[in-house]
Amino acid sequence: MAITIDAQCSRILNVVAFLMLLVCMICAPVDAIMIPAGKVPDAGSVWIYNSNYGETRVEVLQVSAGADNTYSYRWRLQVAGLTYEEELVLTNKAVKASSCFVKAFGLYSDSFVYPENALVFALPLRQGQTWQWQGKVKHAKKTRQGQVNGKVLEETMVSVPAGTYSAYRITLLRSDDFGTNHDITLWFNPEIGVIKAQGHLRWQGTVGAFQQLVGLTYFEVSLKEYRPNGDDGK
Repeated sequence: MAITIDAQCSRILNVVAFLMLLVCMICAPVDAIMIPAGKVPDAGSVWIYNSNYGETRVEVLQVSAGADNTYSYRWRLQVAGLTYEEELVLTNKAVKASSCFVKAFGLYSDSFVYPENALVFALPLRQGQTWQWQGKVKHAKKTRQGQVNGKVLEETMVSVPAGTYSAYRITLLRSDDFGTNHDITLWFNPEIGVIKAQGHLRWQGTVGAFQQLVGLTYFEVSLKEYRPNGDDGK
């Protein structure tokens, strides 16, 4: 039996599907790389991206210093009525994620915890560098194993609406025992963050059902504007 979806319903389904995309990416955790590596961004710093799901806003909410040059900070991503927040831990050797939370409209909310702190980046970045992570991902009452493999392919120039930047081109491969499999390429500047990213994502379960319904398999973002030090341009 064919399914008919009106325009408003179709938009809602696409938005929810994008939320699921973010959830699956962060299980890896991939979107943490929106934030610069190797330095502590000031609270209030803002990144604006164009994406194939509309304008995306990323903001640092809180920064706190710990022992041995360790910093914790919380950041938020907003796009099309969706909100995603994540806790990161930054040292001189790595960026790691400890937890994340997502919500949409009041129709959906979810959270993930990484008991062992999931590796995002090994630092400092350099051409040819590789890193791997294996560890636990807790979701609701279930705990599964997750894996990440990253590699710095080259240092190159990339042009986006915000300008032209030197960036590391990085590949991230992610899978887990929930059945997710992602292949992502990003262009990353350590002083600014992600300049551009694109990738294909495949998953199963409820998220896979949304993927099949709306045809969501590909995403891309490109930096439109960067406002450091709490300068929101107002």
